[in-house]
Amino acid sequence: MFSCDISGIQQFIYTISSEKALKALRSRSFYLEILMENLIDELLKEIGLSRANLIYSGGGHCYILLPNTQEVKLTIEKSEQLVNQWLFNRFKTSLYIAISYVECSASELMN
Repeated sequence: MFSCDISGIQQFIYTISSEKALKALRSRSFYLEILMENLIDELLKEIGLSRANLIYSGGGHCYILLPNTQEVKLTIEKSEQLVNQWLFNRFKTSLYIAISYVECSASELMN
């Protein structure tokens, strides 16, 4: 079970001081939504899975059911490093991707 969260959303969206604030708020919110969807799609593509493995995505957070293999774990770690480096280069420390996963079995998910 994989989880991903964009940290810094509130500060990123709500640090606007202009007369066109509502438009800017919507734009930044949409930007983060598209960013998360792109991250999900790229991770699933890299692992060789479809969006059928996506359990939830919204509010800068997602849950994905992934295979419990060493290759997938390495792909997750590599993706986290690449995404956070990209975010740092563009937004410094205002946005950050926090990723976590836990090994579980089908019977654990059913209960």
